[in-house]
Amino acid sequence: MNSANDVELLRRVYALFNSRDIERRSYWQRLWAIVDPHVEPVGISPHGEGQVILKVHQVVRDLNGNV
Repeated sequence: MNSANDVELLRRVYALFNSRDIERRSYWQRLWAIVDPHVEPVGISPHGEGQVILKVHQVVRDLNGNV
């Protein structure tokens, strides 16, 4: 991962997750039924062949909005 396109792809995937606009698999449906997670990538760095280190800021709220 060393191109701007790869970084943009990862950012887009997290944006889709946060907007709940990803393939509706049962795992995600079960997760979102009990918590409201929001995950923002804050650092993306290449790490060896085909690997990447991704640093994120994650906030998980219950369905009432409590952290």
